[in-house]
Amino acid sequence: MVYTHDYEGIVILENEFGNVRVRAVKDSNVPPGVALIYKSSLVDLDGKPINAITGRVKGKYAGTPLLNGVKARVRVVGK
Repeated sequence: MVYTHDYEGIVILENEFGNVRVRAVKDSNVPPGVALIYKSSLVDLDGKPINAITGRVKGKYAGTPLLNGVKARVRVVGK
């Protein structure tokens, strides 16, 4: 599940590295242009890891996939 300011329903988050299909929930506390995913939601609706859109960039401290600040487009595909 992804929390956004503007989108609700089934969306595709996509960028040059890949795409994931997730359920979006509108939340006015999330700033416009931000998609917030909690750590407990690390797979999409098809069981694909959210890391599919992170590319090869690794975190500075643990060397794990970088989820903070990943740029992605949002495409609404269902309700």
